[in-house]
Amino acid sequence: MSNLLSRVPKMVILLIIICLFIISFSLSIVLGKTPIPITMAIDAFLNYDESIAEHVIIATSRTSRAVIATVIGASLAISGALMQALTRNPLAAPDILGINAGALFFIVFSVTFFSLIHWSVICG
Repeated sequence: MSNLLSRVPKMVILLIIICLFIISFSLSIVLGKTPIPITMAIDAFLNYDESIAEHVIIATSRTSRAVIATVIGASLAISGALMQALTRNPLAAPDILGINAGALFFIVFSVTFFSLIHWSVICG
């Protein structure tokens, strides 16, 4: 597998990744509880009409959902790359830096002192 990746130019790999991103971004806008045709989604971006329900769905919820998912995914990728670079370990995990333990501490702290969530939600 590594021989195959070393023979393929990096620009081709980058173009494939960009195409996959565009396809997944478009599918996240089109797919949902209310199926919307791709032509309607394009029309919602080019000729927005608030009297059409599909346009309102795309403008209010689906586009923001797709953008937020993209930003969160990019943030996680950057944080993972930074963690690997700082520890100089290609297999770096969050527990190396104590991130899991810190997150668990603040969950227990919040539940104990602020009662943000009830234990039955966590335990089932």
